[in-house]
Amino acid sequence: MAADALGFVGSTVEQVRFDACVDAGGFGLVYRGRHLGLDEEVAIKCLRIAQGNANGELRDTLAMRFRDETKILYRLSQGSLDIVRCIGGGAVAAPKTGELTPYTVLEWLEGKTLAADLRERRENKVGGRSLEQAVNLLDGAVRGLAHAHAQGVVHRDVKPGNLFMLEGRDGVRVKVLDFGMAKILSDETLGIRGSVQTLAGTYTCSPSYGAPEQFSPKIGAVGPWTDVYSLTLVLLELLLGEKARPARSIADGLLKALEPSTGSPKPSSFGMVMPPAVEELLGLAVSQDPKKRPSDVGVFWASLRDAMRDGPSILARLPPEAAKRERAREADGVETVPEPDEDSPSSEMRPSSLAAYATNFTADAPPPAVRPVASIAMVGKIASVGSLGSPLPKPDPSPPPSGVEPVPPTLKAVVSSKEAPASSSSEPARSGRESTTAEEKRSLTASTITFLLLVVVTAGVLLRFCLARQ
Repeated sequence: MAADALGFVGSTVEQVRFDACVDAGGFGLVYRGRHLGLDEEVAIKCLRIAQGNANGELRDTLAMRFRDETKILYRLSQGSLDIVRCIGGGAVAAPKTGELTPYTVLEWLEGKTLAADLRERRENKVGGRSLEQAVNLLDGAVRGLAHAHAQGVVHRDVKPGNLFMLEGRDGVRVKVLDFGMAKILSDETLGIRGSVQTLAGTYTCSPSYGAPEQFSPKIGAVGPWTDVYSLTLVLLELLLGEKARPARSIADGLLKALEPSTGSPKPSSFGMVMPPAVEELLGLAVSQDPKKRPSDVGVFWASLRDAMRDGPSILARLPPEAAKRERAREADGVETVPEPDEDSPSSEMRPSSLAAYATNFTADAPPPAVRPVASIAMVGKIASVGSLGSPLPKPDPSPPPSGVEPVPPTLKAVVSSKEAPASSSSEPARSGRESTTAEEKRSLTASTITFLLLVVVTAGVLLRFCLARQ
């Protein structure tokens, strides 16, 4: 609970009972209460500007802008369930201070802001979300912003702190909060005319999410494309788990927004790998030139969904060294080829779950590229040529004709063996058959001589035996 600096707790204003002060900021307090007429729990947002915190002109400006926000929210929330519902508003003297305090009555939402969710994930070291998870989560907020754009209203302060997560029947849903910095594009918008213009020298944006034109009007006019830029930074933060363009102050935000290397952060500069069409679209969405961005949030989101269908929605993080090289490449404008990370796990050690791989951004390097030298088939053919007993031809020392790529000697051997006439390949086989026939003849002759000698010897023995008997 926050301190009740205005003293509203326990009082009832226009059927709205103030029960507790739940939050306090530099220019306001938020109370939890109940609308007695609707019998509904509500949030009451009160503007408070201490006397010493601002001059008279700024006080009047903030008060009128607060009233404008109430009107804008009331009209917009009638046409979209993705924008926090505004029930009413007014102004009343604060019981404790006596100062006239504008207030807005909103629906009470159970849940947390996207900023709180991101902070919890960082503390628990959960990491970023996958592309599909992040896009699905932001769908409700995109519908709310697209409705505002269709009505001619620009939010101008799209950031995780103004996006609220609540549980619904269909899962987590995100609503758009706080149109306090909203810009009405024309007097006819919602039938409302803006009470004030932006004061000279003031910035209507948050340092880490503001578009370049919000820091420097010379870059271009503020419009729906401004919300496209900020929404893309929110999307990148969901993927990374950390701010894509962190800034500590308005001055720091201005410098980073106007610097090309930080003002137009591409997914690849953070080591993220995603479908080429998605990479290109997100690069355009954070272009420093407002004219290059999608015209509004609705157009941007439809294009993103189409780009996601053209390729896998699996994200991975490049190894830190490869990511550094990619950032250096973008800074220098020179393309570099990432080198393999020899210390990365082998393919057998990589997680089998693609969902876990995408969510946790496991830093696996691609396997080292292998330069093709010769196919196994070619090696087999060369071996078969050598086995036939034909020597491989020596490479031709004469240079090839201009415009003709030289053929490797091993490939020449294969080609020459295929193009050689059939007679050259049959000669070794014929000579082999002739040598076999001559050898058979010699063997037959020796057997015949041996047989004849045995006959002669046997005849001689018989002849001597006969003579001895006589």
